[in-house]
Amino acid sequence: MSADEKVIEVESERAGEPDSQQVTENVASPEAVQEPAADSAAEEKIKKENKKSDKKQIFLILLCWISYLFAYLGRYGFSANINLIISDYGVTKSDVGLVVSLFFFAYGAGQIVNGILAKKYNKKVIVPISLVASALLNLSIFLGIPFVYIKYLWLLNGFAQSILWPTLIESLSKHLGEKKLKVAIIFMSTSTPLGTFIVYGLSAILVSFNVYKFIFLVATISMSVAGILWFFLYNKCKNKNV
Repeated sequence: MSADEKVIEVESERAGEPDSQQVTENVASPEAVQEPAADSAAEEKIKKENKKSDKKQIFLILLCWISYLFAYLGRYGFSANINLIISDYGVTKSDVGLVVSLFFFAYGAGQIVNGILAKKYNKKVIVPISLVASALLNLSIFLGIPFVYIKYLWLLNGFAQSILWPTLIESLSKHLGEKKLKVAIIFMSTSTPLGTFIVYGLSAILVSFNVYKFIFLVATISMSVAGILWFFLYNKCKNKNV
């Protein structure tokens, strides 16, 4: 074989060999294969966390709404039955008017105080304390405590009730995202007309059966249940992702 033929043969062999750089480029690295899978897993994890966060936020809104709605039973049960209380206890309109005035005085002053202190409260504990305290004060009227003591008890009831609104709003603002917070404020505002409707409507029904004092027992049970629910469920609704 001549020298020229050998050169041609070698060049032909080289032309048939794949370029090493091209082979390297065409073979995907393990990291490149794993990256899309890792991104997909991360996205799935974020979706699950967001879904879980949404559930917690919705549950917290419902818990706050129920607590405040039931509180209305313990707030307006007295006002809804003033005429029967006057007749039952043999007192004057001035006497029952003083009771109502003391309640709203304590409620208004308490709103200021508790509005300042709400951030410092242990939410898990203070809300049940407020609800159960109001429940017990309502129970005292159902059990027939002498009227002379009612004005003092209703003064305490006003302060106990004043704890709820600023504390509940503080809890919502702390654990809700911006969109859910707007929904919560609208939803919470429905508790006022609905609670008033329930307490006056239920009072009218109970009056027809001549058992008006049962409105205080209903308030006692409702607020106690709300307090228990809050105590055991509040921490499960706290959202750390907000």
